[in-house]
Amino acid sequence: MASAKKKKQAMAKKKLALRKKAELKKKLALRKKLEMQKKLALKKKLELKKKLELKKKLELKKKLELKKKLEVKKKLELKKKLEAKKKLELKKKLAQIKAAKKQKELEKRKALAERKRLQKEKQKEAQRIAKERAKLKAQQQAERLALKAAKEKQRQEEKQAREAAKAAKLAAREAARLAEIEANR
Repeated sequence: MASAKKKKQAMAKKKLALRKKAELKKKLALRKKLEMQKKLALKKKLELKKKLELKKKLELKKKLELKKKLEVKKKLELKKKLEAKKKLELKKKLAQIKAAKKQKELEKRKALAERKRLQKEKQKEAQRIAKERAKLKAQQQAERLALKAAKEKQRQEEKQAREAAKAAKLAAREAARLAEIEANR
């Protein structure tokens, strides 16, 4: 009996050891399973985290690209505005230069017209003076000729008067001589 009891106890011990071993195996398997689940969960978590980070990076990259595009667009618009402003200023300057040139040309034309008018006036004045001089000269010449003619007439009258006086004297002498001759006869 004692050996059967010992056998039973040994068997019971074996069973208990086997049960403990099986429970330990189960616990280990469960622990491994839990660790694997934890590893998988951690791996999934890491993958999810990586995906989220990648997604965030992509979104950030998109935002940056969009921001860059907007900045480039703003720069282009600003550049266009500046160019348009420069063109407008250039147009204004050109218009001012053109207006100044027109004004100068107008002033030149006015000055030229004024010089021509003054020159015509001088010519007219010179012609009028020349006509007056010619008229005065002709008048003076006519007066001189009239004076000369009057002097000549007076001289001739005086000459005729002298000749008449001479002739009268001569006639008187002749008459006196004739009278003397007559008286002597």
